[in-house]
Amino acid sequence: MVVLLAITAAITALPLAAQGPRGRDRGGFGARGDDPTWWGSVDGGYQWSNLVGDPGTASIWDFDASWALRLTAERVIAPRTSIGLGYTYARLPLTIRGANTAAACRPTCSAEATIARYGVVAHSGGGLGLHLVYEGFLGVAQYSNFTADGNGAAAFSNVTNRDFAWAIGTGAGYGLSPDFTLQAIFDYGSSLHEKTTDLFQRRTTQHYSLRFGARVGL
Repeated sequence: MVVLLAITAAITALPLAAQGPRGRDRGGFGARGDDPTWWGSVDGGYQWSNLVGDPGTASIWDFDASWALRLTAERVIAPRTSIGLGYTYARLPLTIRGANTAAACRPTCSAEATIARYGVVAHSGGGLGLHLVYEGFLGVAQYSNFTADGNGAAAFSNVTNRDFAWAIGTGAGYGLSPDFTLQAIFDYGSSLHEKTTDLFQRRTTQHYSLRFGARVGL
């Protein structure tokens, strides 16, 4: 997170001369004027993730789907282009499958877990009316707060794992004013899990989401 905060600080410190004169009288929310310098977004939607092979617990985490929430804060770096920090929270049901006789969940445990993704986000697209939107994400996927039944309850109570993650998204936005936009975006993401020779596994896990939300300019 130190690196991510440093990136955001560098964005904030861009020379004021690069902005040009603002000459802006916003006159309240939705007023016309120059493009905003900052954008914040709130999206809600549906996320589904697939298998994670985890050598630390000698098990396969078979995730199902549920709702997710995403927040971002971004700084404009070019016309209709911004970069900043994003955080996505999802609480997903899953089936934990033991991979060997030493696994706590043998053969399976029903469970829930939190998948949080946080890192640098980039957004391209904007303007009044209908327009295309492109987004990117680079950061961390964190698995935590497992609640499992049976023998998995104790074994997974303190499990936390972080993976390198990335995502791309595309969709459509509709600008109601220069500083307020509605959007619908489909995300394709992936994360890279640790691997050992003790467990047959795929290292990458896919995370998909369909989300709807709003962007507010400041």
